[in-house]
Formats: sequence, C-alpha cells, structure tokens
Amino acid sequence: MIEKEIDKEFKNLQDENETLKGLLKMSNCPDCNGSGVIQRQTSSREYVTRSMALDAGDPELEGSLYSDDHFEIEQCRWCYEKNQILKEEE
Repeated sequence: MIEKEIDKEFKNLQDENETLKGLLKMSNCPDCNGSGVIQRQTSSREYVTRSMALDAGDPELEGSLYSDDHFEIEQCRWCYEKNQILKEEE
C-alpha cells in the first residue's frame, strides 16, 4: 500500500518537474532578454573643459571629446543557471 503511494507521489513529482522545465524553456530572461550577456557601462563620454584646454595651451580644444563610452560585458547569471538546469536532463 505504501509503495503504491510512494510511486504515485514520485510520478506526480516527475510530471511537475517536466512541466516546470517546459515553462523554463519558454521563459525569457528578465535581465538580458535571452541574449546571454549583460552590458554594464563603466564610463561615459567626457569632454575637455576650459581649464584643461588652457592647461594644454590650446583654448580651441575646449568641448572636444577625450574619452568615449566604455562597457564591460559579462555572462548573464540567470541564463547560465537556466541552461545548466536544462542541460542536466540531456
């Protein structure tokens, strides 16, 4: 009797697990929209100030770009974990 209940519960858990994996496969990452990478801006554009231009001896440099936007790219943790979970069953 107990074995039947255990088998039934085990089957229910397997079915639930398959349902959850199906939902996970269809889900879209909230962090990167499924691209697998996240860009983080580390610095933004900077322009030559008046004092910098005067220090350089060329007032014409004021307002010119001297540093552009920089980004770091890292692997999306959510997508990585999702892929690991889905790989386990293959």
